[in-house]
Amino acid sequence: MFNKNSGLAAILEVVMLVLVTLAIVVAAAYARGATPQFDEIIARQYDGSRQRLRALGMDDSHFENLVNGRPIVTDEHETLLRGLDRLSKISRRNLEKWTRKDVSWATVIAGDLAAAKKLADRKYQGQIFPVVGRVTRVELRRALPDQVPFFVNDRYFRCEVTQNDGQPPVVVYTLRIPKDWRRGRSSEKGSRWALDTPVRFAGVFLKLGPPEPKQNVIVMTRHIAWHPDRADPALGVTAQHVLLAGMGMDIGLFDSVRNSKKISGKEYECFYQLLALMGRLDPDRIEQAADRELRRLQTAWPKMADDFQRQSEAADDPKKRKLLKDKADAARLAARDAKEGHFSVYPLFNLANEHQCQLVTLEGIARRVFKVQADDPIGRPEVKKDFVARFGLDHYYQVHMFPDDSQNNLVVFNICEIPPDLPLGDNLREHIKISGFFYKTWPYRNRAESSVDNRRTAPLLIGRRLHWSPKRESSMYFDNFRMQALIVVGLFLLALIGLCVALWIWRRGDRRFDEIARAKNYSIPPGQSLNNMGIEADDGPDFSGLK
Repeated sequence: MFNKNSGLAAILEVVMLVLVTLAIVVAAAYARGATPQFDEIIARQYDGSRQRLRALGMDDSHFENLVNGRPIVTDEHETLLRGLDRLSKISRRNLEKWTRKDVSWATVIAGDLAAAKKLADRKYQGQIFPVVGRVTRVELRRALPDQVPFFVNDRYFRCEVTQNDGQPPVVVYTLRIPKDWRRGRSSEKGSRWALDTPVRFAGVFLKLGPPEPKQNVIVMTRHIAWHPDRADPALGVTAQHVLLAGMGMDIGLFDSVRNSKKISGKEYECFYQLLALMGRLDPDRIEQAADRELRRLQTAWPKMADDFQRQSEAADDPKKRKLLKDKADAARLAARDAKEGHFSVYPLFNLANEHQCQLVTLEGIARRVFKVQADDPIGRPEVKKDFVARFGLDHYYQVHMFPDDSQNNLVVFNICEIPPDLPLGDNLREHIKISGFFYKTWPYRNRAESSVDNRRTAPLLIGRRLHWSPKRESSMYFDNFRMQALIVVGLFLLALIGLCVALWIWRRGDRRFDEIARAKNYSIPPGQSLNNMGIEADDGPDFSGLK
């Protein structure tokens, strides 16, 4: 017999199991960090940075473990790792908005020295301050074995930074550094190595470090922006990186960029930061920089071609040898075009990795121009809100053009503005000229081809504006039409003259034939006259036929 009590108990057990499961999921999501929506709730409800970190799961007990006057020690590692993990969940927009620029580091140091014992008096601990300087040393560290299960990242980095303008030195902890920094490990063995390159970031103040030899401060950050000021092959820094960094671009963001792939979520920051930077810069400055870059490339491309050629000759793998040989050929073509006074498109297609961030000026025919809303293609409105709020950029324009020497290969430009009268849409034939930075190679499908595998790859560049020459284009097509019309009329006249000459020759032949025939029938034999030919003349009328 069915037991109602047991059935009800089973239902209650199921309900309790579902509720417990939901509670675990919510708690896990809370423990792992804030979603973008929760990040906004924290931004609205809490004023102090320490309160915001507390809302993210880093409470006062963690701050109390941080003792001034010494480096980060073993019993402080959990606080540091938890802070780095929670900090990665806060949006860049809020980090920038919460950064304090009204308090100097001298004030921070003096305030925390006076309140070294009581947490309540440490009014600057947990707040965010800007740091601008040069990183001088990097150290790779790993979490302790008993801490690894609690954090996704089992390694982190400790960097020493010398600030500008006499500010105190900074020890900063972060989960990520630009990947090219690790090339510097050749200068020192092991997990520590020296650097000397400019950086800037927003650091969460944790505590004061040792006072000797000079009082430093210890902070943590989500991201270190890299602005190299000189070319350095050991770090993979090229002249175009330096040019772009000097304009304000964080070169480290290009670590996330992948060629021959669609723009992913990890690439949005780099894409929109570069696009917003172009929107703020003077367009004349960009075009002047492109002219200087072209003069530099006149000597740089031949050297690169020689380097690729030597590497090709030394390579053992046939595939690698051919790849290097193709790169050498592309560099020679680029050197030839640079010597002739214009940028080449060959490196954009064949030297994508080596050509990243290169500033170029291209001229050709625009076949498609349309407006793009600065939105996340996944449809997340908070992403659009973040970029609009930080960069003031809610749209841009995409231009599909065919440069003069591209051999009918597509090049895509994303730019901030277009001339007001430039038509939008497809099937255009507008002559344009654009200066911009090479971002990556971008896959697309050729709509003109019906085959299944119609995927193509086009260089994707980011610029400021375009120059449009409608009169030049109209004149060019008019000149072409006029030339074609002249050719057609000339051929017609030649054909007409030829026909007239043929008819004249033919008629002349007929008259000559008639003259010969008449001469044969009616001419007087030689030595005779009409008087002795026996021809009688009858002057009167002949009536012999009448009866």
